[in-house]
Amino acid sequence: MTKKRGLRAAQLLALTLVLLLLCACGKVDHNEDESSNLGHWGRALASLSMQTLGGNPVVFGGDLAEDTVASALEIRDIETRDQLLEAVSFRLEHGAREDYHFDADVLTAYDEQELEAALSELDETQQAHYRRVLAVAERWGEDGLLAVDAAEAALLLQLGYDAGLLTHEEAQALVEPVAQMVLGHFTSWEELLQNLLDGRCVTDGLDEGSEALQAMTERLDALREGDDDKDPLFDDALFSEQLVPLEGVSASSLLP
Repeated sequence: MTKKRGLRAAQLLALTLVLLLLCACGKVDHNEDESSNLGHWGRALASLSMQTLGGNPVVFGGDLAEDTVASALEIRDIETRDQLLEAVSFRLEHGAREDYHFDADVLTAYDEQELEAALSELDETQQAHYRRVLAVAERWGEDGLLAVDAAEAALLLQLGYDAGLLTHEEAQALVEPVAQMVLGHFTSWEELLQNLLDGRCVTDGLDEGSEALQAMTERLDALREGDDDKDPLFDDALFSEQLVPLEGVSASSLLP
């Protein structure tokens, strides 16, 4: 009798394990706090940069190799926790969009004839840069380069987590002000990602039809086409949801 009960218990345990495996099949461990949507925001915002680094965009932290994380932080002159937090704070408060706003304000103050005269006095590289700024200003106005800064901040937080400069909870809590940067300015990922591409044309010096821009566009298209409809990385519902903070840690207590 005891042996039968033991066998039955073992069979039930085996069946339970099989069911658990079946339920888990097809699901991805996003490495985020499921009580909050901040991890999702962080993954989606940094997806293009994370993919460029060779990481997995659907996982918070990207499962990046240690040397990749170290190199990515080194080229940004980040070695310490304080330097990381200062870099994130810069992206939140100023970022690449600060220079863009200055240039756009100066350029749009000219009438067409004055503008062409002013540009003609510059070399080809400077002319090309300012024409890119103008193109972004005409399309996006004050929102030009906004997605560039949000994407970089979101990547920095994941790199900081990977390097052990931030805890898992701290990194995701700090996504809140990053997501707030774009909420209210965009209504879909299609719109935000186009803003990102246009902004990168200015920051990276990319011209329409250039190989570098084409490669970046193709990488982004591949990300979007490979998105899982049942578990989307680029979920437009995020734009209509309230941000759900993590309990026990706040961004304001971490930022300098």
